[in-house]
Amino acid sequence: MAADPTTLRALARTLDQRADDLIYIGRRITANAEGVVWSCAKADRYRAAMHAREIELRRVAAQMHELALALLQRAAQAETPAP
Repeated sequence: MAADPTTLRALARTLDQRADDLIYIGRRITANAEGVVWSCAKADRYRAAMHAREIELRRVAAQMHELALALLQRAAQAETPAP
């Protein structure tokens, strides 16, 4: 399948933006959990669970960034003339 470099770059940009959105959401989740006023074992578990969600979102975002990079590399390959 022939890849259109312009489309690949646009997809890579969108993936990067969405990955950045996930990182932001993860930060907000953790910040909101840390801002919870109550203090007990259940609150501590809640905060720990929200922190774990942030870590998971960061992992997914990293994979999305890697995929975006692969798309950019594929776009560059598509632009390079065959020998």
